[in-house]
Amino acid sequence: MRAAIFTNYTRDLDGSFTERVRCYLADNGVTVVAVGGTVAEIERAAAEYIIALGGDGTILRIAPMAARCDIPVIGINIGGVGALSTFGRDDFAYGMQRFVNREFSVERRMMLDFNGDLALNDVVIYRGHSGRPIKLNIEYSSPDNTADESLVSYLYGDGLIIATPTGSTAYSLNAGGKIVDAASEQILVTPIVSRAPLNIVSPETEVTVTLIGEVPASVSVDGREPVDLAFNAPITVKRSDKYTKFVKFTKLTPANSRR
Repeated sequence: MRAAIFTNYTRDLDGSFTERVRCYLADNGVTVVAVGGTVAEIERAAAEYIIALGGDGTILRIAPMAARCDIPVIGINIGGVGALSTFGRDDFAYGMQRFVNREFSVERRMMLDFNGDLALNDVVIYRGHSGRPIKLNIEYSSPDNTADESLVSYLYGDGLIIATPTGSTAYSLNAGGKIVDAASEQILVTPIVSRAPLNIVSPETEVTVTLIGEVPASVSVDGREPVDLAFNAPITVKRSDKYTKFVKFTKLTPANSRR
């Protein structure tokens, strides 16, 4: 087994937890091919698994590369929010034993594609610093470019969240969106402070959004650096053909869990 360790060093300032993980893996027959804090370092390592040390933000940073390279991710939460993590710091011994013993399954999660940029959680369009609502036209179409007239909508509000099932429990939920099974394949369209309808559409649907009016807006993918939207220039968000793969532990009996 070949593993790379991707660390958010703001959560492991002296690198001691990272070293603890590296030593455990090496002592149990796992070849550690890279230890680093940048995506480029991990990408060059050609690992079979990526161990992400941090919180959800750390996993969101590594997810696009892991998906493109088809490498499963195991998350150890040493940060704040750890909804995407496999286990936390307090479960280190249990979790690492399960991993080196290969007592796990791999679950894949749908991603979104926005101009080649991959999102595990969401693509968010939001108003700038003017404090004024933005205006968006939202259209839905199938792969054969047939528009679904019943879902065409107009948004006047603070913004729009286009989320994956994984992202249904993130920003979308805070904006009043629905929770769906993270392993399912659907696209959630959740308005932010607006009377526009909330929609859940099939994964084959492409969502096209056009900024109209005169109030500027930006778009951000999984919380990364936002970019300004051009007026009257449609953007399209669709399901990616790439998936983030997560290591998930198989269920063990209480007797086995005490080993």
